[in-house]
Amino acid sequence: MSTTDPTVVTEPVAAPPILSTGALPDETTVDAAMGGGETMGRSVSASLSSRGGRLIVLALVFMWTIPTFGLLIYLVVLISPKIHSKGELPYLLPTEIVLVLLAIPPILTSTYSGVQNVDLDVRDAAKGMGMTGSQVVRKVELPNALPLVLSGTRSATLQVIATATVAAYVTLGGLGRYLVDGLSQLNDPHAGYPAMAAGAILVALLAIVADLLFAIAQRFLVPRGVSGRFPSAAKAAAPTSVSAGPVEVTVGPS
Repeated sequence: MSTTDPTVVTEPVAAPPILSTGALPDETTVDAAMGGGETMGRSVSASLSSRGGRLIVLALVFMWTIPTFGLLIYLVVLISPKIHSKGELPYLLPTEIVLVLLAIPPILTSTYSGVQNVDLDVRDAAKGMGMTGSQVVRKVELPNALPLVLSGTRSATLQVIATATVAAYVTLGGLGRYLVDGLSQLNDPHAGYPAMAAGAILVALLAIVADLLFAIAQRFLVPRGVSGRFPSAAKAAAPTSVSAGPVEVTVGPS
């Protein structure tokens, strides 16, 4: 018969961890797994959309690198003989095509960047409120992407205004006529450099006026929640001074 010393305290031996795959997980494990699966689904969809977006951006950047003047001359040679018209249409149509191609890359690139920068939680919250896909685009994504969209539109407008002067090289008028005529008459002190300077100043002023108009339009079109303009909230959040008199506290038996 074995005896044990009562002064010796024996600690229970910890059971080995259960390695069986048939153990039932608790609620915390299930929630973590569901959250991880949802995050993984978001990252996969975002990576797929980013791959397609990169291809689009690369194509737009390639369009951006095409020489505008060379493309204009090529289209005039290619299109103008096929248009039998005595007006300016044989030269106006290639010029408009070139200017439209010049304006597309900055607008689409900024629009793509603006939509991609919308927080995924904001989109999920909109879907959770019952919005359809088109409503999410119109009421959530586009308002949040509107600052970048307008920024790209402003950049495209400035580029088109500055590049439209090349239309004078294909017998069209406009402010570029001052530059072309002045360049062809450099020896004339009245029609050489003065004409070129006047044309350049007018183009610069037109670009500045167009940019200011877009800045004013952006101020009224972009929602205050996106632009961060809260004048009333700023006044309400102003610190207020409250004066309090001395407080006497008496500690003693009740």
